[in-house]
Amino acid sequence: MSQQYPPNKATSNQASKTGVTAVLDSLIRDIDERERKTEGPLVKRRSPSPLLSETEVLDLSMTQAAARSVAETASAMMEAPTTTPAPAPPPQTMPESAPLPPPAFNIAFTELNRLGRPMWSMAAVTALRLPHRILEGLGGLRDGDDAQWLGAMVKLLAPMCRGLVDEPTMLVSSGSVDLASALGLSVHTPGSLPPYGGSIYCTVDNSAEGLEWVRRVRGDRQLHLVLDGTDMDLAQIGEPTAVSYTTKRGAVAALEIGESTGATVAFGLNGDGIPIRATALEVGMAIRSLIRTRR
Repeated sequence: MSQQYPPNKATSNQASKTGVTAVLDSLIRDIDERERKTEGPLVKRRSPSPLLSETEVLDLSMTQAAARSVAETASAMMEAPTTTPAPAPPPQTMPESAPLPPPAFNIAFTELNRLGRPMWSMAAVTALRLPHRILEGLGGLRDGDDAQWLGAMVKLLAPMCRGLVDEPTMLVSSGSVDLASALGLSVHTPGSLPPYGGSIYCTVDNSAEGLEWVRRVRGDRQLHLVLDGTDMDLAQIGEPTAVSYTTKRGAVAALEIGESTGATVAFGLNGDGIPIRATALEVGMAIRSLIRTRR
């Protein structure tokens, strides 16, 4: 009787794998085969040490980043437009100033007592064309004595700056209207028709038509001339009862007409151009300002 061996377990298992089990085994074998084929090239490139592999990867990344930064910088420099800087302005040379005089240490202050004072003299007041009566009264005064000359001038002018009368008056000027507003009078010009009565203020030129218009509208008003020193033709209108001035030269003209006609010196403008009542001191100060001052 022959011995019966147990059947081969592997052969038995393979024979028993049929149906679904056989299909699963076939799929597993295919997957294992694909993994072996894929893993082969990776194993060849893999470094022996995992730590060294990470370092190599980090160095590679840093090298690539640095190279990329250099490339971008070079590209930006090539694309940036080249601008030529503006040339610097030439240096300005300051003009050479004149050398200053050496300071004076020894000054004779006692010789400067008359600095800026009027240089009064008979020649100076005669050149102003003051009335003859005033020039006679100034004779014999010491040259340059400001207080003496001004005091004598005020005494001689006082009779000419006497009081005013409240009567209807026609003030006539060659153009200035500064006194008109101060006196509260409206201004009339040739061609207009002023009111018949009361005081009025007129401006005219020295033309025949203007002077004729003044004579026609004057009526029974007193004549009052307002002078600036260049309009002596206004005296042709008639004999005034009062004269005023709007400039320093006009003050001298007012004295000249007042001396020859007996007219009162009434109003004027001071050194600041402000209308004033013409007192003897105010007129004297206007004449004093015409005298040349010492330098």
